[in-house]
Amino acid sequence: MQAWRAGDVDERKVTVISDGLAAAEGSLDPERTDQLAAEAATHAGMHTGPQVRAWLARKVIAVDPAAAQRRSERASKNRKITLEPLADGMAELVAYLPAVQARQAYDTVNALAHHSNGPDEVRTIDQRRADAFMDLVTDRTKPPSVQVQVTVDTDTLLGLADHPALVAGVGPITAQQARRLFARADPVYRRLITDPVTGDLEAMDPRRYRPSPSLEQLIRARDVTCRFPGCRRSALTTRSGTDLDHTASWPDGQTTADNLAVLCRHHHRVKHTNGWKVAQSEGGVLTWSTPGGRQITTTPWHYTDPAIERDDGRDTRRPTDPAIE
Repeated sequence: MQAWRAGDVDERKVTVISDGLAAAEGSLDPERTDQLAAEAATHAGMHTGPQVRAWLARKVIAVDPAAAQRRSERASKNRKITLEPLADGMAELVAYLPAVQARQAYDTVNALAHHSNGPDEVRTIDQRRADAFMDLVTDRTKPPSVQVQVTVDTDTLLGLADHPALVAGVGPITAQQARRLFARADPVYRRLITDPVTGDLEAMDPRRYRPSPSLEQLIRARDVTCRFPGCRRSALTTRSGTDLDHTASWPDGQTTADNLAVLCRHHHRVKHTNGWKVAQSEGGVLTWSTPGGRQITTTPWHYTDPAIERDDGRDTRRPTDPAIE
């Protein structure tokens, strides 16, 4: 109230703060509530209403993670779909869902709507979203692949702490919710793992189809040529007519160095037809099975001479050679 009177925050931000604290009623003592209100008022002076809402929700979860989890489970039991008839032959369909599921549903509809934006398109983006929603629920189209980004620290992921996780475009969720998401190994949810003390990003879960530029450069430099038996088409640039292929098809196979290999366009198609099969083992070694049942192994490019045995039987390979390891 003091910040409002002083003009440091507006009515909307005051409502965001009071609603956020009211949601935690029963898990915050009056002293801690006052302290959070003061911190939120200061934070609100330099941030938008949605930013304040997410910041305060994270603080409230952190105060009592167990109570936050109980509130989340209680609210989830009330999930529902409602229909409200409106004028002019219209109606409003409203979904009350857990926030992560709502984010996934919206991103799926949104991705399909943007995909349908052709050169002769006259519909607005809202109209395309509405049409995409109907195409999805009536099974007239296949849902596009989307990813919901979830940021979680190492300790929380390992169950050593219960710090709130952050869902992009949604806000904070409880540690238990985050661990449940990743326990299913669902490629929809992509982890960003942070240091629990500094908050610095430590790793990004490779739960996406396209490799990062650095990973693509690594694979192309490792393979040098198409990895199909006998093919020597250059793999060093994308202009060479080669692709990075998932050995085990995505999303069952992840976008990592031990599941990617370079194939030219022709042999990329061959891999999926005519009875050819391929498996990848450690070090990027590919084992191809031909339609006739033969097995052929192809290896990454040798930047040094392969192993050579001297006439006296001594092995000249250095201990660091992959063949030794």
